[in-house]
Amino acid sequence: MKPPHPSPTSSLVQKLWFIYLPFLLISALFVGGYTLLHWLIIDEAGLFSLDEDVVNIWLPFAVTAAIVFVWVRPRVAALRFKRWNRGTEFYCFVAGAAIIAPVVIAQAWLSDAAGGITQIDSPAEIGTHPKTKYYTISAVSYDKRHSSQYTISSYKGRNNETLQIACYFVCPFRMQWDAEPAWLATVYKENISSRLQDAERTTAIRSFVATANRQYEAEDLTRQTYFSRAQKNADLRGLEAALAENPWYRKGASFTLLLRHTNDYASRCGSTFGWVFGSFGIGASVLFLLLLFVPIDASVPRTVATRRRKQGLRGTFFGEGNFLWPRRGFVATPVFIDISLLVFAGMVLAGFGVVDVSARDLLAIGGNFRPALQEGQVWRLLTSMFIHAGLMHLFGNVMSLLFAGLFLERPMGSICFAACFLFCGIAGGIISAVYHPMTVAVGASGGIFGLWGVLLVLGLTKSKHTSVQFGHVVAIAVVTIGYNLLLGLATAGVDNAAHLGGLAVGVVFGVAARLLPTVFLTGAKSSVRRGLAKQADVIGG
Repeated sequence: MKPPHPSPTSSLVQKLWFIYLPFLLISALFVGGYTLLHWLIIDEAGLFSLDEDVVNIWLPFAVTAAIVFVWVRPRVAALRFKRWNRGTEFYCFVAGAAIIAPVVIAQAWLSDAAGGITQIDSPAEIGTHPKTKYYTISAVSYDKRHSSQYTISSYKGRNNETLQIACYFVCPFRMQWDAEPAWLATVYKENISSRLQDAERTTAIRSFVATANRQYEAEDLTRQTYFSRAQKNADLRGLEAALAENPWYRKGASFTLLLRHTNDYASRCGSTFGWVFGSFGIGASVLFLLLLFVPIDASVPRTVATRRRKQGLRGTFFGEGNFLWPRRGFVATPVFIDISLLVFAGMVLAGFGVVDVSARDLLAIGGNFRPALQEGQVWRLLTSMFIHAGLMHLFGNVMSLLFAGLFLERPMGSICFAACFLFCGIAGGIISAVYHPMTVAVGASGGIFGLWGVLLVLGLTKSKHTSVQFGHVVAIAVVTIGYNLLLGLATAGVDNAAHLGGLAVGVVFGVAARLLPTVFLTGAKSSVRRGLAKQADVIGG
């Protein structure tokens, strides 16, 4: 006779002690500890100078994901869900949201609240006082005649559906030039649809720039209550570009960029601090209510949960199923992915941005640009393949490269696979430079499309060396290629020239591989059945 199934409420004490109270403890420690470290290391000691988006958003997201995966998920897995296979993932998502919301809000509050305010008589005194975040200046005057401007547009959104235009103005204070230079910074922004026709988009950009100039000229810059130093983010890079265009700026000289504020200094944080506790209370309450409806497996002790956590960590990050770690028969794909991830991490740490990177920065670190190629910088055709313009761009290319590598690297062999990827990527870069002479192009799309072109040819010719079934190859290749090409036609900012160039060379590789399998498919040594078994081993570890 089976024991009765425990009711959700009868196991409430176990759920509180095993899941909920530890969740509250680690959440509170993370929110408070991360905020305290942010204040001590960055705001007070100034040991690091990281981009605001990295410190306030992306690092908290990364740490929260690790906490949920390593520590929360094994405990939630003890719940007994009926007829709901995704119950554990949903509860982990709620727990993650309950952690990330207060920590992100806390960092936003800290960005406004931290940093003292210094009273000075003129901007010339900034260099003679300890560095603070805020200033009040008794006497200020400006010379708009010596202002400089920098305008930049960048694509936003998951599919680049929005084009954000930003106009940056810097204006010198009338001050003593033997002191540290100080500049007044002003920013205007507007979003338009990137799906507009070229003529309409150009007209909208020019209209906004004209409006921003009129607003800047009409604005009373002497109307202010306090100033704040420009923080390290995308706006700071735009302001620095505007400063570099100013004839009064001495290259290499130190400078201070100040943003003008008209609101009361005491109210700069608003109600943000209260929402730190409010968001945490809401998330914790929702998780508590959800725990009431699901019973817990009373036979799962803490030691078992700890063992499951360690096994899951090894299997995911250090086992053979890890797509970031090279192993026999699967070397080139993880190496290319690792290079892309490391380059992007370096870009983020250097302050180039996370969601979107400006064309100016992409060009500086090795982006593909026709005038630069004509000057002999042909190495950009290779380096641009491992540079990405934002997090979503990186994610899409990494996933596409991963799937292509899982299907294709073993039958081709790592050396031939790597040669195909690099050659197709370089060819795509050349075609992109021909058709887009004044555009900075980055990304591995040309090489990835080349790999999918090889897969498409092998699938259409029903090659036994593809390690997957014919229908799967054709369906995946057609959907991937068609979706990206249609996206490029419907959305600005997608380089279809590089896509088509890489695809064409990949098709040539595929035809050559079909005609000379002993040369181009050096890793193919088995029938379809053994190939499928090996492929399952690659995916599952």
